[in-house]
Amino acid sequence: MNKEILKDGEPCDHPGCLNHISHPCEGCGRIGGLSMNLEITEKLIESVPQTYGEAILQYPWLKYIKFESHEYDNRTTIENAIFLLKSADALACLYGSLLEQDI
Repeated sequence: MNKEILKDGEPCDHPGCLNHISHPCEGCGRIGGLSMNLEITEKLIESVPQTYGEAILQYPWLKYIKFESHEYDNRTTIENAIFLLKSADALACLYGSLLEQDI
């Protein structure tokens, strides 16, 4: 099946197409049923630390987020990118609420 005509979230003929989240589907080449630009994907992989140790060095504020290092190391790059964005957002919201308080 041609992936050009598949909508995001629509499986190809390969069984388990949408379950392929750590590697491309053998049927359509997509990951998780999503069309992704190869250049953007490569930039994401290059910019997101692949291990907890790399993440702490690149983002020192992570030491304030409670989680186990093996959790980071056992997730995919996209899952870690989402985790980093949500963690940064949570810290920014907390910092903003502290600034708004009359101390």
